[in-house]
Amino acid sequence: MLINENGKLYVENKIQISKESLQHINNDFFKGYNGHIYKLNEKWKDKNINKCLIHLYPKCDTYEIDNIDNESGYDLCGYLDSLLFNVIIYDGDLMEYHMIGVKDNIQISKVKSQTRIFKDLSTMIYFKQPVYIQIYSQTIEIIPI
Repeated sequence: MLINENGKLYVENKIQISKESLQHINNDFFKGYNGHIYKLNEKWKDKNINKCLIHLYPKCDTYEIDNIDNESGYDLCGYLDSLLFNVIIYDGDLMEYHMIGVKDNIQISKVKSQTRIFKDLSTMIYFKQPVYIQIYSQTIEIIPI
């Protein structure tokens, strides 16, 4: 639903969830396999990941908005029909995650995967095989190993 508030347009999506779901979101969100906690790794370099999850959180429109730095100097800083989203990449073998930042495109090339919309309206992509991940510009590319 589009909402016009003080001359600004917003997209709103209300979905009712249970108390149990809210408790899971608040308490267990970063727990990994067998209750182990994922650790933040602030350094990213393109790499192979055997057990990979990618989590996408919608951020804002791709047109320049106050809370996004636009280094290109153009009003449009991504695909016209997309939202910019924050990306977190999880490595299940190393039990670590990487905060990648704002992107607007993911290319997945012939990789078995499963996609879910989480109860906080974020999107998770689970890869059912080892993948190589490379990041360039606004794109994350996923290639089978």
